[in-house]
Amino acid sequence: MTDVDCTFFFTHNVNETHNTNQLPSIMLSTRKNTSPTLHIAHRGCIDKENTIDGILEALQTFSAVEIDVMHNTHGKLILCNTRCKQIEAKDTFKRLCSQSKPMHLFVDIKAVGVAAAKTIARDVLSIVEKYPQHIYELCSLNEYCVAELIDLRMVMDHFRI
Repeated sequence: MTDVDCTFFFTHNVNETHNTNQLPSIMLSTRKNTSPTLHIAHRGCIDKENTIDGILEALQTFSAVEIDVMHNTHGKLILCNTRCKQIEAKDTFKRLCSQSKPMHLFVDIKAVGVAAAKTIARDVLSIVEKYPQHIYELCSLNEYCVAELIDLRMVMDHFRI
């Protein structure tokens, strides 16, 4: 098992109503060296959003790429930001992560509901630990996904703060 350095960044949406019982979104980072400025492409290239080609092309110019992942109807993690685009999404998170060239990815985990949020958190982390050549920064606005990421981090001894 490979050791991965992780940092948690807690964030919140300033437009949300603040509820003390609600968990903030979380970003789980495997970034080892921080740079003062990161230039991040939102979903890759505009005409190829959330596609492997668009992400690789954006990384030629930008320091990192923000991507969206969600489960499709078959339970695979796909690069997609809305349910209405699920049918069109062809590229998987696993295929993106299997690229040999190191990438810096901000992964926005899209989840709805309790069970689905916990499942997707586990699925994302299982892929992340298989492909340690990249820098991953995981986040979600789903409080159950956040809680599961925190719980998994607590039990996975190869993740360090």
